[in-house]
Amino acid sequence: MSFYNGILNLTNWSGNVILPTLAALFIAIAILQFSRGHSYSHALYGGFLCLMASGLLRAFETFASQRPWDNPDVYWIALVSLVDWLCNVILPLYAALQVAAGAV
Repeated sequence: MSFYNGILNLTNWSGNVILPTLAALFIAIAILQFSRGHSYSHALYGGFLCLMASGLLRAFETFASQRPWDNPDVYWIALVSLVDWLCNVILPLYAALQVAAGAV
């Protein structure tokens, strides 16, 4: 096994197993803190940070692995994928959040 495969397996394991598990733990701690009337924001932010790190890790892997490393268009394809993901995923979620906030 090469060093590259070891790092790739470590990244996959941490992104798919460890960080979502830690996020669930932090969110459970935040719920317990909230039910006891204590400050829960630090634990909630920790859970969101774990989920964001896991999601960003998956996103970077997707953007980077669409073309071979020696393809001259690899940066262009990664940039186009990033803009596509931003416009088709993030902005509609933001719009739905604003509609929900307006309804509340």
